[in-house]
Amino acid sequence: MEESPLEALFRQPLRLVEDIKFAAPEVDVYQQECRELCGHVDTLASCLRTAVRMVRQDNPRFCEHPTRRIVDETSSILEHCCFLIRKCRKGGLLRRLVTITTATEFRKAKSSLDDAIANVNWLLNSVTDEEAVSVIGMPPITSTFPNLSFVWTLLSKLQGGSQELREAAAIDLALMASASEQNGQFIIEEGGVPLIIKALHDGTLQCKVMAATALRNLAINQARVHNLVQQGVIPACVHVLEQGARQAQVKVIWAFAEMIIQDRETQIILGNTKAIMHLVALMLETMNDNNRSLKVAPLEVLVNGSSLREVTNSEDKGSSDASSSDNQTGDTVEGLHCNANTSEAPHDLYGSSHVPYKEKAEMDELTTDLQLQVTRALWLLSASNLDNSRKIAQTRAMLGLAKLVELAHGEVQKNAVMTIMELAAVAEGNTDFRKFAFKLTSPAARATVDQLHRIILDNSVDPQLQVCCIRAVGSLAKAFSLKGNKMIKALVLQLSNVDKQRSPVVVEAVNALLKFTDKENFLCQKHSVAILEVPGLPFLVQMVALDTEKSVQFPAIRLLAQLALHVGQTKGEAFQEAAALSVLKSVASSATVRQYAEFSSEDDIFQAIYNLEFCQAELRLASCCINICHESMFNFEFRSKENLRN
Repeated sequence: MEESPLEALFRQPLRLVEDIKFAAPEVDVYQQECRELCGHVDTLASCLRTAVRMVRQDNPRFCEHPTRRIVDETSSILEHCCFLIRKCRKGGLLRRLVTITTATEFRKAKSSLDDAIANVNWLLNSVTDEEAVSVIGMPPITSTFPNLSFVWTLLSKLQGGSQELREAAAIDLALMASASEQNGQFIIEEGGVPLIIKALHDGTLQCKVMAATALRNLAINQARVHNLVQQGVIPACVHVLEQGARQAQVKVIWAFAEMIIQDRETQIILGNTKAIMHLVALMLETMNDNNRSLKVAPLEVLVNGSSLREVTNSEDKGSSDASSSDNQTGDTVEGLHCNANTSEAPHDLYGSSHVPYKEKAEMDELTTDLQLQVTRALWLLSASNLDNSRKIAQTRAMLGLAKLVELAHGEVQKNAVMTIMELAAVAEGNTDFRKFAFKLTSPAARATVDQLHRIILDNSVDPQLQVCCIRAVGSLAKAFSLKGNKMIKALVLQLSNVDKQRSPVVVEAVNALLKFTDKENFLCQKHSVAILEVPGLPFLVQMVALDTEKSVQFPAIRLLAQLALHVGQTKGEAFQEAAALSVLKSVASSATVRQYAEFSSEDDIFQAIYNLEFCQAELRLASCCINICHESMFNFEFRSKENLRN
């Protein structure tokens, strides 16, 4: 029979035992000490042979890392004992003088053998004991790091214990990983990650949940995450997303999010898997929990719009008026689902069985947790990543996110908004993606923008949520046509907020309007006219003139200058009524503009002043001409009347 790797580990210490027995009869001095030493060696040899027999019986609880460390330590002790006994053999007076041996060395050797015996006995107990971990105790080899023996025992139980033991071990590992950084390092170094992955594949529901929790607790820095990825954590977690129960999926997605936060390379690796597709499918499933008779269409349908229409058309042949929208969007969230006889659901809605939860509150809480983690993961996956953002937009995620923004509350709504904001930020820097994902004629993009508009107008919501929505709108400034005046009006209305707590909203609104009026925006002049028509000019002049906070005043100065550059000569009356010229002159004469880093030069503001002065000069000239004409006409009429009298 072929020798197993674990069995091969014991070959070296057993060979050293035979060497000691061979050298013992030739001992000339310290014979009593050598006999006692050999007695300890025999005891140790008996323990080692017992371990070999258990290995040959394929005991599943033998872990390689603790076994290797204990066997290596035992071999080192036996080598020292063998050297000590060989020094006591017959060899003449000169040999004894050169190799002096004392009784103290024998006492130290016996103490070391006692430790080795205790280590091997602990190893045997750890793979046979079915009781609590605390009963086994701590081996001498881990006296410096007591928690190491605890980790060894838990890994042994997780590898080959009963179902109850594996669940208990997974719980303890998750707790240990969160207790201290050193514990997590022990778990990784001692081979715990492959066992956790194995638990994710074939463990019970509770075991999978705690294994995923342990992975999340291990991912606390970039080096850890890199190690986890190298050991194959991501494919195992994606498998749980595809076939696992919701409780486990929540924890796995949580672990994904933490891994992305610690190591941005994980974002790219996850994007190359089917993780995004599964996340979107889960998000849409949670939005359809009220109708449990429905099952989700295959994952390919989430990407292929034509396949989705074929499925829905086959279900309802009578409804043929569905619009054929772009490939990246669908008409409704419900369109993602089909009848049970069409396809099997890729995810089990309520665990491994189709029995609903006993308590509706628990089901709702689980659904909310899943939505929270899914939206957070999509947010982190889309951040500054064009490929991932394109994959998200290719699914029906946009409609789902818009629906969550409308109906969800708290962190779920915030994460959905943050995801939209990141997608919009990517679209700002890539024209093709902007036309693909945020084409405002598509239902999904239109629904998303409508929800952003609603939150911007609702001053009762969290200001930070408004800031994110306004930032998303600013990123999409180039996507709005002339019909986007309602969004400009919503942004201008935010300029009237004088509450200091809402100053971030005002700043973000000004920054968004700057993107609408930027010269790189093809419709910058039309948008500038729309801002004046709201009207937004009085608010800007007030923000600049009242010397408000610098974070508010500086963007307002720049926006006022851009408006003057674009429409200062055509809409001079509006600027004259708002006294914009005098405000710009006072700003230009001070050091305020030079402090603003966004101004690459002062040319913009001086050009704006020139435009306004030129326009006002024209207005004055026109006014003078009109007055002269009126006076001439009056004189002409007066003379005419005088002539008639005469």
